[in-house]
Amino acid sequence: MIQIAVGITELIAAVLIALIFLKVAGSTKQTEDYKKVMEKGYAIRAKYFKTLLIVSVALIAVSMFYLPYPRFAKGKAAKDLKIYKVVAGQFYFEITDENGNEVEQIPAGNIRFDVTAEDVNHGFGIYDSTGTIIANVQMMPDYINKLYVELDKPGMYTIWCMEYCGMAHHDMKTEFEVI
Repeated sequence: MIQIAVGITELIAAVLIALIFLKVAGSTKQTEDYKKVMEKGYAIRAKYFKTLLIVSVALIAVSMFYLPYPRFAKGKAAKDLKIYKVVAGQFYFEITDENGNEVEQIPAGNIRFDVTAEDVNHGFGIYDSTGTIIANVQMMPDYINKLYVELDKPGMYTIWCMEYCGMAHHDMKTEFEVI
């Protein structure tokens, strides 16, 4: 019974829409030249594109100053750079300093993590104590990715694997403290 009522309602709605369409189409007495309409449309599109381009370039230019990666090319930042090697395997991370000593504390400042994997692809995601992601990079076997970060807030940071790497992937994490 309900299906019949719905079918009749749909049929009535379709007829009403068709009548409205015919009424509007029949009431249009003046036709515009297609060329004029097309020129007007292209002019609007050109203005819209230029505006969109200007706004996009401005937003990109402003946002470049807020990237989380420090500028290491020259000067003090390059001299104060601390380098740590991170090796991932199923299901662990190992962070070592330049001398090969395993570390749990890292001095605040400009850091470069040289990350690689021993077995399969892993992800290297650094999170601060509030759970906000600081940086992320892929860890691949036989390849060293260099991740530059500026860790100036003391506290505990957590590294989570960001790439599914096996059955215990969800437990693959480690922590280090920035002092």
